This record gives sequence, C-alpha cells and structure tokens, in this order.
Amino acid sequence: MNIKDEFFKDKKSCVDPLTKIYTRDIIFNYIEHLVEKKVEFTYAILDIDNFKYINDTYGHLVGDTVLEEASKQLKAAVGDKGIIGRYGGDELIIVYVGIQTYEDVWAAAHDVLKSPKPISASGVDDLSLTYTLGLARYPFDSTELTTIFDLADKALYRGKAKGRNCFIIYLEEKHKDLILQSERTKIFSPMYITTKLYRDLTKNNNLDKNINEVLDFLGNYLMLDRLSIQSFDGKITNKFIHKLAKNKEILPISPNIIEHSLSSSRFCYYNVITKADLDTNKIPLHLEYYKQEVYAYAIVEISYQKQVFGYLRSEMVSLNTGRIWQQRDLVILINLANTIALLYKNKK
Repeated sequence: MNIKDEFFKDKKSCVDPLTKIYTRDIIFNYIEHLVEKKVEFTYAILDIDNFKYINDTYGHLVGDTVLEEASKQLKAAVGDKGIIGRYGGDELIIVYVGIQTYEDVWAAAHDVLKSPKPISASGVDDLSLTYTLGLARYPFDSTELTTIFDLADKALYRGKAKGRNCFIIYLEEKHKDLILQSERTKIFSPMYITTKLYRDLTKNNNLDKNINEVLDFLGNYLMLDRLSIQSFDGKITNKFIHKLAKNKEILPISPNIIEHSLSSSRFCYYNVITKADLDTNKIPLHLEYYKQEVYAYAIVEISYQKQVFGYLRSEMVSLNTGRIWQQRDLVILINLANTIALLYKNKK
C-alpha cells in the first residue's frame, strides 16, 4: 500500500459536503505527514477562473453546481498521480507525491489545465471553465512548509497577472522577486494599472490593436460584462465582451443622450437601474440602457480640451447584481479615457 492510500484509508468521512473532495484540514495533515516521512511532493493551489462572476451573475445555486462538477472533473484529471482537496471558496489544493522534475510537474499541470468540460446548471447551459494554478516543489524549492505555500501562492499570482487560464511552476530565478498575496493591493493600485495601460497602448504604432488588447485586459481585471469605445458619430469602434455575459450585443447610444447625463468632470455612472427608477426619474440614458438590458454603467468622455472623440462605456448586463462602482474603478477608467484621447489627438 502506498503512502497516500495508507494515510487516507480511514479518512473517507473527511470530505467537503459540497464538492465531495477532501477538506483543507485533512489535506494539510497529509502534507505534514509527507514531510515527517521525508517524502518529496509538489503542492498546487488552483483557482476556478471567473468564479465570482459566475456566482454573481447566475446565483449561488449555479455556483455550487460549478464547484461540484469542476471538483469531479479535476479529481478524474488528477487520478492516481495525486490527491485533491478544497482550500475554501473556489480555491482547491492538489498534492502530487513523488513528482519533482520540472517536466513531470509540467505534464501533471497540463492535464489539469486541459480537463474542463462544459457544465450545465439550473437552466444555464454550457458554462466553459478555465483554471489557474501555482505550483511549488518540496523539498526542491524549500524545506519549510510555510515557504512552499507562499511560493505556490506567488506562482498563482503570476498566473493571474498573465491573464489566467495557465499554470506557473515556481522557479527561483524567474519568480523570487514577485510580491506575496498580502502585498497585492499595493502593486495593483490605480497608478500601477494606469501605467501598465499606457505602456500597452504605446508599445507600437498599431493603436487600434493596442486598444483592443487593453480593453480585453481591463474588462477581465475589473470583471466587467462589456467595455467598449463608441466614437462621437455613434460607431462602436473597439470592444471587450466577457465570454459569460448574458447580452453580447453592444448598441450605439445617441451622443446627445450621453452628454445630457455627463457631470462637469465628463463622466457618469449608475449602480443598478430598476423599473422603479424609470418610473420615478425618467432619465433618457437610463431608459436607453434599460431597453438594451444594461443595468449598471460607467461612461467617460474621451476628449482633449474641447475636442470630443467618443466615449468609454463600461456596462453590466446582469439584473441580479448591478455594479457598485468603486472609486479606484472610476479612476482607472477616467485615466484610460484621458490617455486614449491624447493618443487620438497625436495620431490626428
């Protein structure tokens, strides 16, 4: 009997009731047992990408089904190579015993990454999932358990920063300077994001392509349903649409309607448009958005001095949640609109 089977032979009841995989506590007991027995292993932390978006958009029943089905698929993908448990929320843990070489770890992680199959739940069909993993090896990367956990977290963080749907195996020469989870809020400040967006917008002379890439990054980063640029003459010139958005058609809005709602700072936003709002305050922009099944928005004018080029439109199309716009979100969007306006002016 191998060490995994021996340890878990009387632990059948130590499973998470929803996902039917092992609990965090028993997985960590197992890891401590491996260290005590001087057994080499690889530790992986896994995130289900966009899970919060799924939960907020379709509700907790769908979210629970996604967790349950994803855990079942992952258990099959890991197979006899390792053991899987639930860390908490949508984070899962995988422990691979005896897998240490970079090539073997890469193959195991690749099996996980290609394993998701579409999931249907509570009337929502064919939800496509992706995963992001961070992996660290004991004792190759460290002989300290807490350090192994931190290194895997660093690797996971790097995977998320790259755009998710990937795995990162910790390598000291590449990842030692990454900042740990407790410092994430500093590195992803509005100033950091604004600097990144400017760098991406100006990396070459193909401004249109650069804008599309920036919208794709920022739409995912801010977890928006849609992020687009509408020109002043009413055309949608660039757009990001989240793959899980219920309504994927972005329709132009009359510039007169938009201008009517803009503040003196040349932006406007609203958290949740409801039927009651329309009955009480017949704001033209709300009426237009409600017809388009958009229930929360933030619009920033793209202008330089008095020349208006268009509008940066951020939209949520889920009536269940709307959007509580945070100041940092609005700062990032305003800075992006101002940067694009300056680039438009210089291009012309």
